[in-house]
Amino acid sequence: MKRNSWIIIATVLVILLVPLIDFDGDQLSTYSEILTHSTNAFNSDSDYDQLTDGAELLRYNTNPKTSDTDSDGLSDGEEVLQYITNPLVSDSDSDGLSDGEEVNNYLTDPTLTDTDNDSLSDGKEVKTYNTDPTLTDTDGDGLTDDYELKPQYLGGQGAGGSYCSNIYYPGSDPTNPDTYGIGKDSNILHRTHSCISPYCGDLVTNFC
Repeated sequence: MKRNSWIIIATVLVILLVPLIDFDGDQLSTYSEILTHSTNAFNSDSDYDQLTDGAELLRYNTNPKTSDTDSDGLSDGEEVLQYITNPLVSDSDSDGLSDGEEVNNYLTDPTLTDTDNDSLSDGKEVKTYNTDPTLTDTDGDGLTDDYELKPQYLGGQGAGGSYCSNIYYPGSDPTNPDTYGIGKDSNILHRTHSCISPYCGDLVTNFC
């Protein structure tokens, strides 16, 4: 066979086989990386986010050219491999804090809306109430943060006799252990309580 024939055969084989070659072993052909995806055909992880280009495109639908697809402060690899968060959504648990804020700033769980299980979302604790999203009782006064933030019906007549029959806890500051100057807020539950006046409906306080 003539030399020219071998050259033609070799050229044809290269044309046929190049689309199938995967030099960096990332499950994407070199041909597709160069012409279709614009990723590095000789580096299996073009954006250095701990996920191969093939995994990003074929499994996670993330951007193999950007280390943090959802711009939440965590790399795609950290989200998938370490925190089990969604690399396509900046706030995986929809609590008002980005996954990166939870992990890097507040030490909360980016997969749980309410890390400390006090019925307040992590985002509300940080942005609205200034409470600690990792503590059920931020000020350590014996009352949970959610309990302090709203009046609570306590039942009938209060200790020592009260002047109305519908007894309520009036709510208090979850960041101040002694909102009313009586030692600590939980002491309210052992005193003559606050109540809703049966005559005018106003919230009044009367501690003894």
